[in-house]
Amino acid sequence: MIQLVSAPIIEQLHHGIHQDVGLLLSEDITPHLAVVQVDNLVESDRYIRIKTNVAKELGITVSHYQTTAPLAAAELPDVLSFLATDEETHGTILQLPLPRSLSADDFIQRIAPLQDVDALAGRWMQKPAVGLAEYQTKEYSGTSLPPMLLAVLSLLVHYSIHPAQHHTVLVGAGRLVGQPIYHYFQSQGWSVDMVDEETENIIERVQKGSLVITGTGVADLVTYQWLQEGAIVLNAARDVHIDSVSQIASAMSPETGGLGPLTVSWLLYNTVQNARRSLV
Repeated sequence: MIQLVSAPIIEQLHHGIHQDVGLLLSEDITPHLAVVQVDNLVESDRYIRIKTNVAKELGITVSHYQTTAPLAAAELPDVLSFLATDEETHGTILQLPLPRSLSADDFIQRIAPLQDVDALAGRWMQKPAVGLAEYQTKEYSGTSLPPMLLAVLSLLVHYSIHPAQHHTVLVGAGRLVGQPIYHYFQSQGWSVDMVDEETENIIERVQKGSLVITGTGVADLVTYQWLQEGAIVLNAARDVHIDSVSQIASAMSPETGGLGPLTVSWLLYNTVQNARRSLV
């Protein structure tokens, strides 16, 4: 089985980011990412720490704004309004999940369009989809694409896996993985299906996929019984039973060194490109 590791892609991506950061610093512009968090869930803290550490290595400043659930309804709008008008902030992300008492959509829509480096507001879906190569050109000045979508596309391109030659099944219909990938694949005319916990005959539908991308966050949910022989599996949310799936898959992204760190790198890429556009 082929391990679809992301290290070579990240190395190349970071090389380009370093060059762009150097150019920006020479113009007295420091790329700046703002992270807004409600409460301090252990998993959220870990993700923020990872993003911050990688950003610092690349010369990107990270500001961390934190509030608690009882105060968030009053404080979040003020924080997001301040960031939206701050010319020195080039990217703003709202760390998910939020407490159930708060509507993520209400606050995501308050992020300034030119700072929405997570692309959670979905504005990119309202425009013609661009290919990865076009997205990475210096001339591209459109809306940021979702980092997870970019991670999937860049991994597939690197390993010469062409979605047009596959029937893709997305396991999970979440806003971070399933929904953006489904929309993009559909826009390209690629064969794609999406299933979730409410889908009938879910295993049978997943078995039809020669390319399976998982994003449920339910540990060990997808086993070899869900897959056809030789399927390619992208494990986006650590929900693949590695030992069993590795016996049947022809290729799979690992839990460590797979899509997770690549997604962080694309998030920072989006931030730096937003900063670079301020030179125009």
